[in-house]
This record gives sequence, C-alpha cells and structure tokens, in this order.
Amino acid sequence: NEDWYYMGRLLKKIGNFDSALECFDNFLEKTDDLKLQSKAYYHKGRIYLSMLKKEREFITMSRKERENIDYEKILEYFENATKHYPLNYIFWYSKGIVYRELGQHTKCIECMDKVLEINPNNYYAHYYKALSLRKLKKYKKALEHFDYCLKKAPKYFYAIAEKGRTLYFLKRYEESLEYFNKSISIKPNKYYLWIGKGDVLLALQKPNEALKCFDEALRLKPNDKDAQFKKGISLIKLKRYNEALNCFTKVNNIDKWYYTGLVYKKLGEFDNALKCYSEYLKHKPNDYYALYEMGYSLARLRKYESA
Repeated sequence: NEDWYYMGRLLKKIGNFDSALECFDNFLEKTDDLKLQSKAYYHKGRIYLSMLKKEREFITMSRKERENIDYEKILEYFENATKHYPLNYIFWYSKGIVYRELGQHTKCIECMDKVLEINPNNYYAHYYKALSLRKLKKYKKALEHFDYCLKKAPKYFYAIAEKGRTLYFLKRYEESLEYFNKSISIKPNKYYLWIGKGDVLLALQKPNEALKCFDEALRLKPNDKDAQFKKGISLIKLKRYNEALNCFTKVNNIDKWYYTGLVYKKLGEFDNALKCYSEYLKHKPNDYYALYEMGYSLARLRKYESA
C-alpha cells in the first residue's frame, strides 16, 4: 500500500500531477496509517495549488478567476491532513493560506497561530497572519507581525512592500514612502509597487510625483485599470481635466462616475456632471460628498427646488 504513496510523491516531484493524484487516491482507499494518510491529503492539496500556479502566476489572477477556483475542495484535503497529524506545521500553514483566499481571515490567523506554536521562528506565518490582520483592519497588530517577519528575514521583499502598504493605512505616509522606495529598489518591475507609491504621494499632496508613478505602472502593465483610474485623480489635482476625462473612459469602476462628475464641474458642464453623480448615487446612495456635489450642480443650473 505504501508503494502508492511513494509513487505519488515521485510523480508529484516530476510534475506529473494527474498520475500523482491517482496514486494518492489508491493509497487512501487501502491504508489505515493515519500519519501517511495525513501526508497524502496534504500532497493532494499542494498538487491542486501547484496546478493553479502552473497555469499562470497566482498573483496576477483576477478576482473573478480566483472565484472560480474550488478552494473548498482544496481545503478539505488540508483539513484531513491536520486532523490526522496535527503536529505538522506545514499542514496548518497550507490550510491557513486557503482560508485567506476564501476570505476567512480569522480562521487563517488561527492556523498561523498553530504554525507558530509548533515552529515559533516561522516568519512566513507571521507574514500571512499580518495580511489577514490587515484585512480585518487591525493595522497596528499587523505591523507588529510584519516587523517580526522582517526581524527574522530582513530582505524578505513581500514583507517590505506590505509593511509599506500597512503604514499607508495608518496614515504614516513618510514611513510608508520609505518602504515603497526600498521595495522598488529591489524589484523595480513590479507595477503594483508603483501604484502603492503613487497612492502615498497623492496622500502627501504631491500629484506630479504621483502621476509619474502611475505612468510607470502603466508602462509595466498598460491595461491596469487601477493605475489608469488613479492617474486620472492625479490629473484632476493638476487641473489637467481633459486628460483626466480620457483616463476615466478607460476604467469601469463605480467611483469613476464621481470623479468624472468633478471634472465636468470644473469645466462648468453641470448637466454632464449631474448625469455622472446620478449614475454614481445609484450604487452609493448615501455618499454625502456626491449628494453635496449633485446639489451644487443643480443650484448652478438654477434648479433650486431639486437642489
């Protein structure tokens, strides 16, 4: 029976994932060895994650593509692994990553805590725990774990970049900029770092420098909607309104309607501004900034009762 297990390990190692899965399935049907069972389940889970990464770089997958992944199925394998052999920290680590992808951040944190009980120096666990804490808006706590991660691994690029983003959420903009500059010096071709740096520069009221960052992000990834949208915001602040309008025509998020309305307001085209605010308020009816701007535009058009 163990031959199926070790054959599965070998096939997994050489990248023959389908045959490896068959071997692990055969092994699980015939064995009573709980320790090897847990490892077989673990390897099945890792194979499914590896198959995803084989198709495309996981970080570049869109939210819609990620939603089509059967994480529940993958989670089941890691659940079985931790159930049968709870002292293996790698099982808990893998399970935690899947919980994070499912948006279950509290459970991800619980898994990473189990990792740290077994292996206190595992800086990856601190990294993923920090990411989930940040999703729960526990920014200061997240920062503590990024710091611990960087204490153990000072050159861990992803922790440097994500610490910069966390400092941004804490409105510690100068420190945030320092970490984005550091991460860009390590990997200047990561477009999302330029977007992050641009966000910080906008917050620091430096739209001209921010614009350069968003342009660099678009050079690296020409069709990125987020960079295009934020480029438009920078152009508004620089009073380059027609260029800003051109940016907003290339994105399809809800917020573009608010900012397009602002541009038309600046251009004195209040009818067009009203159309934009109306579209925006369909999705965010309680946004008082948009309600104010709509009232202002109505007043400029002398529609006082509606205003």
